[in-house]
Amino acid sequence: IPLSGDGTTNVWCSPALSGTQSAFGAILSAPSATRISGSLYMSSRGEREALGFGIRTARVTLNKDLTGRVSPDDSVDLSVTASEGPTLATATTGDSSSATTGPIAVIPSGPITLAENTTTGSDSPLNYYDAAWACTNATTDSSTTLPDGTEASQQVALTAGDVVTCGITNTPRSAGLSLVKSVAPTAASVGDTVVYEFLVSNTGQLPVDGLVINESSFSGSGDLGEITCPVTSLDPGEVTTCEASYTATQSDVDAGIVLNE
Repeated sequence: IPLSGDGTTNVWCSPALSGTQSAFGAILSAPSATRISGSLYMSSRGEREALGFGIRTARVTLNKDLTGRVSPDDSVDLSVTASEGPTLATATTGDSSSATTGPIAVIPSGPITLAENTTTGSDSPLNYYDAAWACTNATTDSSTTLPDGTEASQQVALTAGDVVTCGITNTPRSAGLSLVKSVAPTAASVGDTVVYEFLVSNTGQLPVDGLVINESSFSGSGDLGEITCPVTSLDPGEVTTCEASYTATQSDVDAGIVLNE
């Protein structure tokens, strides 16, 4: 008997006569009961009576896969939180490339939150990784809308009988720099100053900090000035031009060329 509506519903079940082999019973369901109680009354000796209650739940599992790490110390936490606020389960990758909360029984009473975050002490924030959600429901006739997309936190409103498994795959974003070196003027006399420019572009998906230009080879007989950069941090797509100056010597003129690689 599917109960519905607000208020109190009383149900009575009359037994069979003593000595008979008949059995009577009732199974009732309510989608959002807030209180359940029952009592048994023995009308005659020899009766066998029982009363049972059950709550139909849903299950959810949250899995994590790391395809790589931006920093070796990076770790990711998982959490499943009830609509009322309590945390139902957590898991952490630690040094592993995967983690799981395992199956969690959930009483469908509102949207639950599935989320990931970086573990305290990790070197990289979560946005240094691309995220992809993939969810399935073993209850094929369920109409529950499953999470997808790339957000770090997702909600799902489970219904009774759902068996949902969600996986989040994190892929580290790539880092990249390009360097173009030039010099002006390209011809010089003794005592002339030439300026080397280093055009640096952040061609990757991650910000770069602590930018430093190191010369690998310089054939001038004098000292190449310090390479200075106006900024040492570049966000993706940003560029900067670093410079170093040099004063041509008589030995350079005699050699006929100065190589800077």
